[in-house]
Amino acid sequence: MRWFLVAFASLAMVASVHAQDASAFDPPDPATDALVAECLARNGVTMLPDTDVICYNEAIFPEQFLKLNEFPEASKIIITSPGGNVATARMMSAILDRRGEPAIIAGPCMSACAMVLLPGLDNVHIHHTAHIAVHGITMMSYETWWGWLKDDAKPTRSAMMMAHM
Repeated sequence: MRWFLVAFASLAMVASVHAQDASAFDPPDPATDALVAECLARNGVTMLPDTDVICYNEAIFPEQFLKLNEFPEASKIIITSPGGNVATARMMSAILDRRGEPAIIAGPCMSACAMVLLPGLDNVHIHHTAHIAVHGITMMSYETWWGWLKDDAKPTRSAMMMAHM
């Protein structure tokens, strides 16, 4: 009897996970799919040619995200990123929120990229190509991190040089 209950509970959980997974993405749209494919094939922060769509396919660091201020109003912003700096991602979130365009998350959106989503953009769409991943973050300095690992010891000169490479 116990085996039957465990099997039944497992099937129920699998069905509910599948139902949640199926509703996690926006429905397919051929026009959006074509724009996403074009953005994923590019590198950098650009306007897609002959469109009013911004493609952000880059790490999240100040030099890259500040390019968003250079573009005119867009119908949407497609974002794909391997991650970057968390503090910069928070600033990027504020800029995206102020711009107000719909954001489409497509392809990899790792680490700090997910931080762009978390502060609550008003109009976010998750494309079926999206792969979102987060991990623990910290905003501590290298010296603090080293001390935390090494019983409050100061980092060696060589460790500091390696950290700044």
